[in-house]
Amino acid sequence: DYYVKNLKVKREKVLVLYNDIDDKRFESVNEADQKALKEKLGIPIDKKVVLFVHRLTPVKRFSYQIPFLAESEDFRRANAILIVVGGGPEENIIYEEYKKSLFKDCIQLIGKVPNAEIMDYYKVADVFINPSYSEGFPRVVIEAMSSGLPVVATDVGGTRDIMGPEQKKFLVDKDDRTEFRNKVIYLLTHSEVRNKIILENKEHVKRYTTDSVSKMYIERIFK
Repeated sequence: DYYVKNLKVKREKVLVLYNDIDDKRFESVNEADQKALKEKLGIPIDKKVVLFVHRLTPVKRFSYQIPFLAESEDFRRANAILIVVGGGPEENIIYEEYKKSLFKDCIQLIGKVPNAEIMDYYKVADVFINPSYSEGFPRVVIEAMSSGLPVVATDVGGTRDIMGPEQKKFLVDKDDRTEFRNKVIYLLTHSEVRNKIILENKEHVKRYTTDSVSKMYIERIFK
């Protein structure tokens, strides 16, 4: 729909093939295992975790969205911490901004993490965020969904297409950082809504497992 509407591509010229996810790697854990992982990763056990995972590039609009979120008194009142995982061309700039922040106790910059260890950060999180100016098919979003996380994301590219109806309510215009922050705070402070989206996401994401996507490729390309 995005390419038809915004790039004027004829619908009959579009073939949709999903990215896939190893759902055995990205799973939710119980409370005891989550606490143990927080201790291992050096994350305060009592904090709610908002997670960002991606390369730190201009297209992710980190400096536009993230300080505005973490420096909010509402974010602090929600007893939350923002965990940022990833390196990239803006890493040094972001680190300098971080050092000047009056609220750096609410942010942890982790840097690059090996792919074999990245799932541990999903497992300790409560909310996943994907602020971006442009997307194709954001794999980090389906990783978060598979890990049992509600997501707040900007409504760009194919992001809307991979979500169920409840999760879509937490898509935000790419330039509206106030609404983005409000959606994050809402999820942090409304456990019943988080749980509803978690159940939807874990069911909805089954269509993106490696087995499901493999069958799709065979059916749509080779038949």
